[in-house]
Amino acid sequence: MISKESQDTFCVFLKSHILLAMKKPKEAIENLMSANNNGLLQNEGYVVFLLRAAVSQKISYDFVRDNLLNHIDTNTASEFTLLHLSEYYTTLTKMVDAEKVL
Repeated sequence: MISKESQDTFCVFLKSHILLAMKKPKEAIENLMSANNNGLLQNEGYVVFLLRAAVSQKISYDFVRDNLLNHIDTNTASEFTLLHLSEYYTTLTKMVDAEKVL
């Protein structure tokens, strides 16, 4: 039997895949960010992917903050994740936030 969380995660990825097929990458990334799956947010590669995609798709800072940044625990995040988080802030010229992360 598949757990409820696994089904929800599958649905999020399926919807994002459909959005990508429809040539809507920004909506696909926003869909992934809004999932707030704690298990996925523990995966540093997934978080870095979302941060890079947010920059490349020009997703608003407020959306990224509410759906991703507020869910990243900077006390337990890896150096790799923190480096990319600070890079994300730097691209938005939020230098004060970037310095706090480092």
